[in-house]
Amino acid sequence: MMREYKFRTKFRAWNKKDKKMINGIQNFFSFREFFFDKNIVVEQSTGLKDKNGKEIYEGDILDNREYKSVVEFYGCGFSAKIYFGGKSTHQHFDLRGEVLTSKIVGDIHNNPNLLEVSD
Repeated sequence: MMREYKFRTKFRAWNKKDKKMINGIQNFFSFREFFFDKNIVVEQSTGLKDKNGKEIYEGDILDNREYKSVVEFYGCGFSAKIYFGGKSTHQHFDLRGEVLTSKIVGDIHNNPNLLEVSD
């Protein structure tokens, strides 16, 4: 099932080959180039900000002191997939409730280790 993209929002893209994030994609023609490239993972802005005012994108890792979560498009909106003890709990919470107490600590591409259990 494909979702429809509206270009009143921002996107970023992770280049798997070069291991670099491309920020600020707001132009349809730029986006179209990335969308069909298998080395590119396109991530949409949620339109929300964390407790420090930083814009939240798909793939961001949030920390709210009790657990970490990963921002995903799930069902028909953005959610926070909860990780506890280094493992996914397969629980999703509405992202709007998570942002009040959470801060972005990284993303799944550059910082996957943040989801692991720390000693």
